[in-house]
Amino acid sequence: MLVRKFFLVTVIILLVLISQIIAVNPKTRIMETKFHDLQGNTKTLKSLNSSITIVNFWATWCTPCIKEMPALEKIYKEYKSDNVKVVGIAVLSDTSKIKQMVKVTGVTYPIWIGDRQSIQQFGISSTIPQTFILDSQGNIIARFIGSQSYKQFKAKMNELVAEHLLSDALNNSF
Repeated sequence: MLVRKFFLVTVIILLVLISQIIAVNPKTRIMETKFHDLQGNTKTLKSLNSSITIVNFWATWCTPCIKEMPALEKIYKEYKSDNVKVVGIAVLSDTSKIKQMVKVTGVTYPIWIGDRQSIQQFGISSTIPQTFILDSQGNIIARFIGSQSYKQFKAKMNELVAEHLLSDALNNSF
């Protein structure tokens, strides 16, 4: 009887450990969510290989989304050399309209096309634009709901850079 209980407990512990190893980490799912670029190529956030990734969900019919695109373009150009990537994820929009809007706004950061699954992966219910700032591991380190100005994005980026420099300094001092 005692041997049987020990065996049962051991099996349960092993199953729990295995399930923890096999379980898909939500951060991994975000980084491996599949999108398509405007040429139809499959893309993932992981493929950007950046230290910080700014992901903006937008739509061609969303006026606040279009309004904030110049601010994101400015952030993109300003932080590009610091291995910060910006990617716009167009959702619920026709591809031809997306291409047209890219021309109208003049943005040069990558524009990808998302679907309902990608929206769900990020936990977006209904409001766009939504912008996420991810670290290299896929952790969401900031989230903006609604249209933001360059000043708001810049303040958050300065805060994140200061935190990064502080943590680097602390890690290197020991």
